[in-house]
Amino acid sequence: MDDLTKGIRSWPRVLVANMILLLCISILSNYLDYSRGKTVELKVRTRYNDAVHYNKVSTVHGVFESGSNGTLSVKPQSFLDAYILTYATSESFNVFDYLYFLTITCLLWWMTYDIRKEDIFSKKVITGLRWIGWSIAFYGILKMLIFFPVNAFIGNYTGEVFGAQEPIRYPYSFLMGALLFQLIPMFIQKARQIQKEKELTI
Repeated sequence: MDDLTKGIRSWPRVLVANMILLLCISILSNYLDYSRGKTVELKVRTRYNDAVHYNKVSTVHGVFESGSNGTLSVKPQSFLDAYILTYATSESFNVFDYLYFLTITCLLWWMTYDIRKEDIFSKKVITGLRWIGWSIAFYGILKMLIFFPVNAFIGNYTGEVFGAQEPIRYPYSFLMGALLFQLIPMFIQKARQIQKEKELTI
């Protein structure tokens, strides 16, 4: 059985492992927020979104306090309430984020075949790292050019400014990550070249 067939057959396991990993990360993050007594601040939506917003929040038990600028602060009574509240009001994590993490996981899984064969400097590893870098860059550009203008348009229409800090934070972090994954293959290639030169001299 060749590596490609093995990789295709292992993808369901990769998908399940990726879902479990994301779930564990989200549960851990919510638990840390709850243990620190974090208060979740909700923005009161305007126009037609009012009913939907409050229907989601009504399933949570906690201390509700009205804040400034039309916000509503909620301190959940239990970890489960905190977990439900986070996902009921979260709009930042969507299917594109999940597909992005899944792509990265599949690429890393695909590269491990050569690593198991102790050929860590193989061409497949270098190609995979470069694909990771380009996918990070593409995702950052996609967020900057499509999602942020759409959010700004919706915020202008509904009277709610969503994610005002994101246009500054996300593109730079994604592009820095892309640069890092482009530099790593360069160092690997240099290490391969040095290794080959040593073998020739011996």
